[in-house]
Amino acid sequence: MSARTRGATLAAALTAVALAVVPSATAGGVRSAVHAEAADEAADVAITSISPQVLTPDETLTVIARVHNATPAEIAEPVVRLYVNRFRVVDRAGVAAWADLTPADPPGSMIETRVLDAPLPAGAVRDVRFQVPGRDLGFLDLPDTWGPRGLAVSVADSAVAEVSDVDRSFVLWQSAPSVPRTRVSVIVPLTGDPVDVPDDAAQVEPAQGSDVEEPAGDASPEATPAEITGAAASGTSVGTGVLGSETIAPLTSPQGRLGAVLAATGTRAHVAYALDPAVVAASKASTDPVAQTWTSQLLGSLAGRDLFALGWTDPDVAALARGDGASLLEGALRLTDERVEGILGRAPRTDLAWPAGGLADAQTLELVAATGARAAIGAPGVLAPASDGREESPTGRTTVTTGSGPVVVLLPDAGLVDALVAPVGSSPATVAQRLLAETAVISREESADLRHLVVALPRDWHPDPVLAGAQLDALEVAPWVDTTSVSALLGALDPTVPRVPLPASSADSAMLDADTVSELAERFAFAQDFAPVLTDPASFLAQQAAQLLAPTSVAWRADPAGRADLAARVSAEAEARTVGLTVVEGSDVSFFAREGSVPVTVDNALAADANVVVELRPDSGVLVADEPVEVLVAAGEQSTVWVPVQSVANGDVTIEVRLLSPEGQLVAPTSSFAVRVRADWESVGTWAIAALLGIGFVAGIVRTVRRGKTHTRVDAADVPELARETGE
Repeated sequence: MSARTRGATLAAALTAVALAVVPSATAGGVRSAVHAEAADEAADVAITSISPQVLTPDETLTVIARVHNATPAEIAEPVVRLYVNRFRVVDRAGVAAWADLTPADPPGSMIETRVLDAPLPAGAVRDVRFQVPGRDLGFLDLPDTWGPRGLAVSVADSAVAEVSDVDRSFVLWQSAPSVPRTRVSVIVPLTGDPVDVPDDAAQVEPAQGSDVEEPAGDASPEATPAEITGAAASGTSVGTGVLGSETIAPLTSPQGRLGAVLAATGTRAHVAYALDPAVVAASKASTDPVAQTWTSQLLGSLAGRDLFALGWTDPDVAALARGDGASLLEGALRLTDERVEGILGRAPRTDLAWPAGGLADAQTLELVAATGARAAIGAPGVLAPASDGREESPTGRTTVTTGSGPVVVLLPDAGLVDALVAPVGSSPATVAQRLLAETAVISREESADLRHLVVALPRDWHPDPVLAGAQLDALEVAPWVDTTSVSALLGALDPTVPRVPLPASSADSAMLDADTVSELAERFAFAQDFAPVLTDPASFLAQQAAQLLAPTSVAWRADPAGRADLAARVSAEAEARTVGLTVVEGSDVSFFAREGSVPVTVDNALAADANVVVELRPDSGVLVADEPVEVLVAAGEQSTVWVPVQSVANGDVTIEVRLLSPEGQLVAPTSSFAVRVRADWESVGTWAIAALLGIGFVAGIVRTVRRGKTHTRVDAADVPELARETGE
């Protein structure tokens, strides 16, 4: 059976009533509802080609239909008929109504009949071609009669005079030399599946450009925090928070989602991409030929294309908004800014946010604005036009003012999105004609504005490349459509359309819970404080950010249990990488000077050198600490630093020791020790020593004098000069 929706809607029923007055030359009437249910065992028909896609009065319509005998018996005299509905389809509901009619509903006015020149054996397939001049279709040739008309092809066995099947599509009639045009922008997300990261105890992968070799086999599960931090600081990467080659290859294969998206859009430069650079980084680093081929094709398709980069690992913006996760979003955007140009070879725009399912509430929009985004993709139904009784499709943008500034919200057209996500039709030709019919009736809507519609496809869009390609090509050739860049819409003005305001908040049980977001954000905030301690802070912080961001990826909404396990693991590992700096506790200290220094020994259990600032904080004014002292402590070593202090008075004081980063952030648990201060002992001791020295000096003189009187006396007779003077 050809693909079509079963069950007519109210609009379909009304259309069927209108069509009942149109003469029909179907031999033997239409199928009964009972026969419709058994159509899988009858002959079916599918329209495979309609050309030209947009028909002018002076052109010839060519329709090719494929007939398939699905019965177990031969069809002796197959009859195939072409019909048109001469009534113009006037609105989008009418487009859906015609496409949803069943084979039992009237097919329109019969234009031509083909009786096959030979029986159709069981299981056989045969193509039938119809060629009809445009002016013979009976459409009015007036400037205001352009637009879609219903087209149908039926198959029957003249021997039983019953219609087996009817396939429906549209003729796009252009009777005017020029028609109103509607701008259409298509944007497609290129994001991955749930992002996992390896255990820190698992083997270490060399970073790009590193000469470090991978260890064979799995590393010991007994890996210590020192080994963990050392791996991060030594130029290697213990997981980068991106998909590995074993998962990226299936995703980028021709059968995979990203492979199908690229096949459908890669040669169509009017389609904008909003990509997660972590996915492209993973495919670029993969050694799998499938991933390499996809990467090469993607990078080769970017020239001339509107390109936007999302935050690293595509974080769930709505979840982060509910859990104080602004620092995580900023970290994701920073990673993107730092890496994306090197990954893509060009600088994309990074001012577009795309919450999961689209922006749905003001709480999320506030975070979007606070982190610097200029625009966001909206969710279906939000910021809808305030009802005024008119049926129209307004420009898909509006500006919302937040406490952090204005944000342009792009509002996807739900009907056009559905047409690409779930194409209705039996072939690429019919799905393309339906999309053309829908855009034609949009362009015919009365509007004072030049409309600009947005087609923002969902993250899980897994297209049939042939069907989607036919639809996107049809938009390019339609005279009432201008395929325009998303950037052009961002630079345009808002339409004068009143809209229902955003709700303050909206519930979504699929998102990561607020408590887990807060815990991950706290871990990342401490990592930012800790990073300047290391000799390679950028690499360490990038690793911490990538791993803590992994559980926040939108793709994890599909696996909440797996997301919870991952969040607990990466949180614990992130904490472990910042443990290893301590103060070695010693005995209490006695201090007997006005000025001096006290020793503090710092132990670095990390596998990387650490720049640490030692700060003393006495708990009283008895002792005053001077400026903190910075020291480089080698990996796995201890270092003693002398911190200058001044005593003010006698007393006992407890000193708190704080280890800080060079930027002044606390990076380790505090420690303390007691100091016994005797500030006046220095003066007393000086006078005591001086007194002792004075006493000793006087004693020496006395002893010298006394010694001179008793032991150094000389007779005058022994000295000639004295003897002469004394007459001896």
